Amino acid sequence: MLSPFIKKFIKKQLILSIVLFAIAIVAGYVWYAYQSSSEIPPINNHQARCFQESETVDFKMDINEHGYGDATFIIKDKYTGVENLRFVVDHVFPNHYREPERYRCGIYLIRIFDFDFKKFVKLSAYNIGLWQYDYAGEGKEVVLFSGQRKGGAQVLPRYGFDFRVDPTEKYLVLIKESLGSAEYALVVKDLITTQDIFSSRLGDMLAQYPGIKPGSFDLGKWSQDGRYLKGSIYDGAYDTAYYRLERDTWKFEVFPTPSDLPSGAERAVSFGGYLAYSDITSFTGDADMDAQIEENARQSGRKENLWLYSFWTKQKTKIASVDDPSWVFKLNWLSDIELEYYIPPAPGIRKVYTITSN
Repeated sequence: MLSPFIKKFIKKQLILSIVLFAIAIVAGYVWYAYQSSSEIPPINNHQARCFQESETVDFKMDINEHGYGDATFIIKDKYTGVENLRFVVDHVFPNHYREPERYRCGIYLIRIFDFDFKKFVKLSAYNIGLWQYDYAGEGKEVVLFSGQRKGGAQVLPRYGFDFRVDPTEKYLVLIKESLGSAEYALVVKDLITTQDIFSSRLGDMLAQYPGIKPGSFDLGKWSQDGRYLKGSIYDGAYDTAYYRLERDTWKFEVFPTPSDLPSGAERAVSFGGYLAYSDITSFTGDADMDAQIEENARQSGRKENLWLYSFWTKQKTKIASVDDPSWVFKLNWLSDIELEYYIPPAPGIRKVYTITSN
C-alpha cells in the first residue's frame, strides 16, 4: 500500500506532465504556423478598400503635357471634411464623353497607352482598355479593348470603347464588333471572369422584330437597384426602338417607337415601360436646321406638345402644351411612374405627372 504522501506526490506529477504536454502542443502549433506564414507568403496581401457611407469622393480630370488624362480621386469624411486619402490615375482616356463610373467598391475608367495625341496616331505598344480601381488606389485591367499585350500578342479591336457596370458590380455591358458586322451585339459579361452572360446580336433582334429599322445599340443605363438595363436602338438623332434587359433572368424586351416620334425630339424613357416625348424636333446635329424647324413651327402657329406613350398598351396621353416651339421640358423620370417636367414661363415651373394606371 502506498502512503498518502506518495499518492499525493504522484498525482501532482501527473497533473504537471499533462500541463507540460499541452503547452508543448500549443507551442508546436504556433511554431508551425509561424514557419508556414514566413515560408509561403500570401499571393496578394492587399485588402480591397470599399467606399464608406461616412465618406464622399471628389473627382477631377486634368490633361497633362502628353495629352493624357490624370484623374484625381479625393476621399473625405462626409461630416468633418477631413481628407482620408487621395490618389491619381494616369493615362486616362482624356476625351471620353462620360466620367469614370464610381460604385461602392470600384471605380471604372478607360486607360490608353502609347498614343501620340499631337499627331493622333498609335505607337508600337499602343493599347486601350477598361480598368478597375478600389478606393485605396489599387488598380487592374479588366478588358483590353485593343492593342498590344505583354509578350507581343496583338489584340484586334473587338469591343467599342465604352462600357456600363451595374450597381451591384457583378456585370459589365459592352458593344461587340462594329455596326455592319454579323457579330455586332449587345453583350453582358461577368465582371470578374469576363465571360459572356448574355448576348443579343442586332441581326437576330431585327429578325425577331421585323418592323424595327436597323440602328446602333445604345449602352443605356442601369436602374438604381441594378435590376434593369434600359437603352435604345438609334440611327443618328432618331430612336428606332427601345430595349429593357432584366438582370439575372436576362429577359430581353424590345419596344418599337411610336410612329409620330420626331427625329431629334426631346424624350425620356422610364424603366416601367413609358416614353415621354415632345412632338417637335429640337436637335438634328445642324444648328441652322434646328433654328429653321423652330421658326417654321412658330410662323405656322404650331404648339409644342408633351406626350406620354405606353409600350404596353400602345396608347398615348397629352401631358402639356406650350406656345413656344423651342421650349425644353427638361424631362426627368423620378420613378417608374413619376415624370418631372417644366412649363413656361422661363426658367420654368416644375410639374410632376404621376401615372395612375396602365
